[in-house]
Amino acid sequence: MGRDLAAFISYRRQDAFISITDGRPDFAFIGKLERALTAAGFTEVFVDTEDIEVTEDYRGKIEVAISNSDLVVAVVGGKWMTILKERTGTDQFDMLVHEIWLGLDQEKKIVPLLVDDAVMPRASELPKSIQRFHYQQSLSVETTSPPDEITSELKGVVDRLNQERRLNALALRAYIIFACFAWYCCAVQTNVVGLFEFGYQSWGKMAAIWSGFFVWPIFFLPLTLYALYRPVLLIVESVISSARLQSRLTYASPLIFGVVLAGLGVAVELEGYETPWSIHPTLSGCPTATQSSEFRLLSSYNRDPDATLKQEYGSKFWITDPCWPNVFYYLTVPIYQGNAKAEYLSNRQPVAAEFGRMLKDKDAPYSKSFYAYILSFTILMWLLGTGIMMSIFYVAVQIRRSDNSVLRLPSEKAYLCLSYTFLTVMIWVPFRINTNYFKYLYFCDHYPACEGLDPKLYFPDIVLAAPLVICYVVLTLGLLVKYRRLAIALLGTFSVAVILLVAFAVYLLREYLAPLSDSWVFAVGVSIPIILAMAALGYVFDPSIARFNDDKAPD
Repeated sequence: MGRDLAAFISYRRQDAFISITDGRPDFAFIGKLERALTAAGFTEVFVDTEDIEVTEDYRGKIEVAISNSDLVVAVVGGKWMTILKERTGTDQFDMLVHEIWLGLDQEKKIVPLLVDDAVMPRASELPKSIQRFHYQQSLSVETTSPPDEITSELKGVVDRLNQERRLNALALRAYIIFACFAWYCCAVQTNVVGLFEFGYQSWGKMAAIWSGFFVWPIFFLPLTLYALYRPVLLIVESVISSARLQSRLTYASPLIFGVVLAGLGVAVELEGYETPWSIHPTLSGCPTATQSSEFRLLSSYNRDPDATLKQEYGSKFWITDPCWPNVFYYLTVPIYQGNAKAEYLSNRQPVAAEFGRMLKDKDAPYSKSFYAYILSFTILMWLLGTGIMMSIFYVAVQIRRSDNSVLRLPSEKAYLCLSYTFLTVMIWVPFRINTNYFKYLYFCDHYPACEGLDPKLYFPDIVLAAPLVICYVVLTLGLLVKYRRLAIALLGTFSVAVILLVAFAVYLLREYLAPLSDSWVFAVGVSIPIILAMAALGYVFDPSIARFNDDKAPD
């Protein structure tokens, strides 16, 4: 169930239900209301008659109390509106108006409690900042009502709060299970399968070079999953609480779109042939053992290099001969290490051409790591598609509760969380750009005649980066226009600019980075400072932190 239920009592000390005894206000009714709330199920009830000590900042403590509350009980007596008009006419600060505004702005459950036949203020009579208070469903009680009667009036509210919390707790547990499963599939399973099939040395280098899919999920996918949980849970809550099928389908559309995009992405990936780590080559002229289409431990093929290759290129494990199952390294390593001899280049061309033809052969056997990779790819594409759709969804769609009231703050939380989500995903782009240089060398079958870089090779990176940047811009404009989050917008924009500049620098320095990036030490060394910076940004983008720092009185 989580923490206990908390209530906040908002009332005027000069209202009609507060009598004066010996020159001091009598809070008997407020005490009765506090006992009624406790009996109804609230373990914490904030009342400013006893919860604010001398010398304390009463305004700050009240703001924190409302932020931590589940229910705001706004007590309206016979003098409530008269006092409001007096203070509004003299431009006095009205703490009660501020309390109600905070409750409305933070999407708290608010119950106007009409005492002794008091009437609900009309919207036109209220300040603009709290006009929505008029539309809150009210309850009516008498000062002479026993606590049990008031408790019974509030019991329905408590039951609804407990039901919502149970559903939210269930949805949160389900999301945690999904997040752990997603991280396992993308960050653990792919590398474990690769280690068993390729061997420690081979897969270590392989994963480091193809770091976008095998290193990025280990360090950065948890941040993305953490940032997505609030927006996803809001979608799930909206689908569950909506009464109409049309509304449910509307609210579920980001999740459905993510499934569709993931399916399309997998279909395109299966039709492609850009997965050299997952195919057993069957090149002519190689020993019979490597021409078998049966699955076998690829590390068993790591034989000692022949004398010529060992003399020219050293005893690097990937430089065995063109018949070693992952010819990818034979086609790339001598080039990016800058020690490709003339004899190697003359032997390389026919190997590259034949290997390219084999990759396009639909009957080429796949390794076991291919299936782990496809599962990981599907999950990442689903997260990307869902995040993009949610960024559009929260801008264009008004989410309503089951009582038809519009949810505002959860949209603000979603703006903050999705903005941070896109920051973490954009770190994927420099990783991909670095990998594409190796792919370029791998596909080039007439080296060095094809030293000029093919711009089409980076088209997938542009396709990935463009929607991420567009969605981030949309979210940032929303934070500025709707919620006035100027500091966070500027900080996020600066971070995006840095990421894009790093991506461009990786593109320009690809030849210098290639020899470094085939090492796990380099991958980890780069990832640790980035993840620390993203953790700090995640703290800043946390909705509770941002709200606590930015709460201001209404204009």
